[in-house]
Parts: sequence; C-alpha cells; structure tokens
Amino acid sequence: MNCIFRIFSISQDGKSPFPSDLAVTYNEDQNLGVGVPYTRAAELRAAYHVNEHWAIGVGIENSNQFIGNYVALPAQFSAIGSQFDNNANAGAANLMPDIIAKTTYDTALFGRHFHAELTGFLTGAHASVIPGGSTLFKSHNAFGGGGQIATNYELIPNKLVVLANAFWSDGGAHYLVGTGPELVVRPNVAGTNVSLSMVRAGAGSAGLEWRASQKEAFAVYYGFDYYGRNFFPDTTNTTNPGTIIGYGGPGSPNTNNRAIQQITFDWLLTFWKSERHGALQYYTQYSYLTRVPWFVAPDNPRNAHLSMVYAGVRYVLPSTSGTLLRVPYPN
Repeated sequence: MNCIFRIFSISQDGKSPFPSDLAVTYNEDQNLGVGVPYTRAAELRAAYHVNEHWAIGVGIENSNQFIGNYVALPAQFSAIGSQFDNNANAGAANLMPDIIAKTTYDTALFGRHFHAELTGFLTGAHASVIPGGSTLFKSHNAFGGGGQIATNYELIPNKLVVLANAFWSDGGAHYLVGTGPELVVRPNVAGTNVSLSMVRAGAGSAGLEWRASQKEAFAVYYGFDYYGRNFFPDTTNTTNPGTIIGYGGPGSPNTNNRAIQQITFDWLLTFWKSERHGALQYYTQYSYLTRVPWFVAPDNPRNAHLSMVYAGVRYVLPSTSGTLLRVPYPN
C-alpha cells in the first residue's frame, strides 16, 4: 500500500513510489502543477521488473465521481447532486475503484539516462433516481478511461534534464486536482429519466531541470489542463423550457473552465547537510497562471490571471534524505 505517490505519478526511473524516483517537479506547490496528473487516493499496487529495462505494474485505487460546483443539473433531478463529490460530499460512494496499468522503459541513450512510460486507466461512476411515473429507484452507470505518455531524458548527465507528459481521458478530471468535473447528468428527451455522461479532460506539461551545482538547482515548467464541453437542453424544466445545463454551454458560469495554463520557475538551495542530522533547504517557486472559461458574458474579462509565490526554509529528516537525490544535495 502506498499512500503518498500513486502508480499514475510520473516516474523518473522505473516504477518506484519513492519521491527520489519520480518526476514530480521541484515545485513546492502541494498540487505539483497544472498539467501534471496527481491524486492522493489510497491505492494497492503490484509491480514486476521484467529485466533491467522494462517494468510493468497494475494498481487499484479509490476513484472520485467528482462534479464540484461546475455542473448544472436537471431541474427535476437536482437531488442527484448529493450522490457525487460536489464539494460538500467528498465521501460519495463510487461505482468501482480505478484500475490502472503502467509500463516503463529505461535505458542509456548516447550515454545518458532515458525514461519513457505508458499508463492507462479505467474508471466508473453511478447514481440512482426515481424516473417519472415510477415509484422505484433506477441505477445508472457510466464508464470512462484514458491514458498518459511521459518521458524524461538527461541532456547533460547529472546536470540538465528535459521532461514531458501528455494526458487524455473521458472522465479523468479527478486526476487534475479538481479544476473540472468528471461527468454531467443528461436528461432523456421526455424529461422522465437521466443518464450519466463523462466529460473529456486532457493535460500536458514540459520542463527543464538544471542542477547548476552540488547545492543549487533551477527549473522551468509549462503545463495546461483542458476540459471539453458537454451540454444539452434541460427537458425536465417546465418553468424555463430550453434552459441549457451540463458543463460549458451557452450561459454557463465562468467557473466552467475550458483551459488553464501555468508557467513556473523554481530555485532551490541546500545550504547545510549532515548524514546523521538531515539537511536544510531554501526554496522559491514563482508561477503565473491563466484561466479561460467556455462562456464569457458580454463586457466581462475573457480570462483570468494569477501570480503565485512560494518561499521558505525546510528541514529534511535524515531518514528521508534519499528523497532529495534529485535536487541539489551533495553526497
């Protein structure tokens, strides 16, 4: 059982769950960064190293049928929202755990370390309603899935690393730190029943990490999240027929994100280290973000901008010193 980094986390070397073997950026932001799929769900995994180059693994982990406050629900079935994680019900029951499979390949390419990986997942969601004209609940299921490719390569051994990843899914929003919904609830033509429909979600990132010296490192990253629109008329709304509901439709709130972009610069300095007593590090992260919604009301800004700065000093326990092998940390 690994409760820190999941099998979906991007690896730097092999399939190890330890932070020193993962390409999870130098960022101090606990959500890593836009474009980097990430979750803190509980997981059970198994891995097998076929040889010194190839490794395969499979994991099952808690899913999250997340809609947040993004989704407009059918008027006559609005109570269905409590069956999802709507920001007020994080413990909503899921249909099934996510099933994740991952293959990694590591080799020396022109004398420099090269890593590539392919990850796929299957997810599901469910909810129940009483259809119009009935007195019994009817359960509705929906299934989605997606995958990710990722790679990193040492341009200069132990000095300069380039890394990138690309993620695409139907219903994979819960891997993108809550910036969009996993699904929407679609009414039938008669307005007497509903079905669940997954929302497309994609992400990607690329970056450079430069270990300038034994004590200093710098990094720059670019990442983006993208959500597809999934909207339709509310056939259950007799007061305002034709009202558009779902996600990203005409008249939708400006919280219905189309795209989020982030560029980040990091500087890390290890100014003291002891094999017995641990280490002290100073870190600085600056990020600039933009967010574009699917619908913008007249005379409103077309997008939003944000700058974030993290700075601080941290003490690293000796027992976890191995996790800092990727960052400036003299041996």
